[in-house]
Amino acid sequence: MAHKAIEEGLRTDANPVPKTPPPHLVCDMLHILHGARSLPSAEAVEAIRPFVNAMRTRASGNDRLADASAAAVGALMQRLEDEGVATNDIWQEAIEASLSFANEV
Repeated sequence: MAHKAIEEGLRTDANPVPKTPPPHLVCDMLHILHGARSLPSAEAVEAIRPFVNAMRTRASGNDRLADASAAAVGALMQRLEDEGVATNDIWQEAIEASLSFANEV
């Protein structure tokens, strides 16, 4: 399931990104976050990157749940890139923030 989500994420990354991520991108991000812990760090980063890129292109400050999700997932991705691992707390924060955002969407 994680590999399928990565493939879809890479296809999404190749397409122009809308100003706000579509609901399916947020739901895909949750699936990726739940499955990415079992992936090598580089693959997890590549799976997460489309969501982070989509969130960076939208207007910030309009939705605090979207901002919290983007910040948490971005921090997770940065930690994985910098250190190759992330603590359970960082993973959990990204999952919870994204779940809150998904529930709103």
